[in-house]
Amino acid sequence: MENEHIDIIGHPTGRLIGRRPPYAIDLDRVIEHAAVTGTALEINASPHRMDLEDIYTWRAKESGVKLAAGTDAHRAGEFSNIRHGIMLARRGWCIPGDLVNTLTLSDLLEWLS
Repeated sequence: MENEHIDIIGHPTGRLIGRRPPYAIDLDRVIEHAAVTGTALEINASPHRMDLEDIYTWRAKESGVKLAAGTDAHRAGEFSNIRHGIMLARRGWCIPGDLVNTLTLSDLLEWLS
């Protein structure tokens, strides 16, 4: 997150439901550092990942960390996975302003700079 080219951390826990457990990382420390560096965390909407869990989504939101709902789409039909990401965001009590997806283009470009 210290690298100037890092804006969003994707696949924050790396889990694949039923295939691979989450990484053994301290997500509270990751969230804390993301707040310091202004780095967003991905809410991965793939039904195979469903990552971040709601408690960490909420903790990120409460810490001022922006979130990015991503579909993890590998083919066009998977773009509809975004509904899962929105559900995860809602379970973490996110409102539109908590997600970089909802920023206007000018606000997104400002956030990225």
